[in-house]
Amino acid sequence: MTQCIICEKELLPVMEGHEANEQYLGAGEVKMAFDYGSRYDWMGYTEPVYEGPVRTVKVGDFEVEIQDVVGGKPTEDTLKSEDRAKQLSGCNRISAQLCDDCFAAKAHLFRGYQDRERII
Repeated sequence: MTQCIICEKELLPVMEGHEANEQYLGAGEVKMAFDYGSRYDWMGYTEPVYEGPVRTVKVGDFEVEIQDVVGGKPTEDTLKSEDRAKQLSGCNRISAQLCDDCFAAKAHLFRGYQDRERII
């Protein structure tokens, strides 16, 4: 069952049997990100994912092995935590649903951006 994150009203999928597409009648998706300054900054709950060959580069008088980091994944401790917020902060996408009525009621708390520029 999917609910609005504010009023917890049950939301019905746009197409029955297709809940995985996360489209619900009278609601929209809210995406969350916790960055530097938050105790839920994802950096503390993930480990790097490496890809490609290990290469050696010269840094001053030293040779250092490097490999491309292509992302992160939650650590085992994060996934096994009893703290749901900590578990979620290890994910690279955190989302929820917000019903149209709650969005309208809380619209004064949102900011509007076009690309990276705040416009409202």
